[in-house]
Amino acid sequence: MAFAVTGEGEVRLVAAAPGAGGAASDAAADEPDEPGVNVNAATDSTVKRENGFRSAFEGKGYELMETQYGEGDAAKSQTIAENYITQGVVGIFGCNEGSTTGTGNAIKASGNSGIIGVGFDKSDAIMNLINDGYLLCTMAQNPDVMGEEGVKAAVQALEGASLGGKIQDTGVSVLTK
Repeated sequence: MAFAVTGEGEVRLVAAAPGAGGAASDAAADEPDEPGVNVNAATDSTVKRENGFRSAFEGKGYELMETQYGEGDAAKSQTIAENYITQGVVGIFGCNEGSTTGTGNAIKASGNSGIIGVGFDKSDAIMNLINDGYLLCTMAQNPDVMGEEGVKAAVQALEGASLGGKIQDTGVSVLTK
């Protein structure tokens, strides 16, 4: 069985066959026969998303197929995902909004309700695809927390405080139906 993926800037679609992972891959791995991966080779965040997704599928009995790039474009990502679907993938992972939307649209167009779609980012289109059952879930950053913590850090810096390269994880939310 295979899993496909799409991503940001450049989009990778990766399919897996029995033998193929973060929160998105854990959600997919909880489904029967689900592996998957997706990333943008040029963008650090999507590379890390793909690596995490792949890692979660280690030892799960899936073989990951070759990564394909859709450049973060929903239409290109849909075409790539449709190609994976014709190859019998059981799931597709999108690394950003465009790839996740393309993935959901390809699953919808296929009429195959047995394909699991998961992705990253939140938009009305993605939430509609989740609510309509074409995507299982999406991972969304917490922009309100990011904004609040960013302003706090800016105020501290303006008041002369040294932030010393401090890094704060603002988390991720798994959005489902």
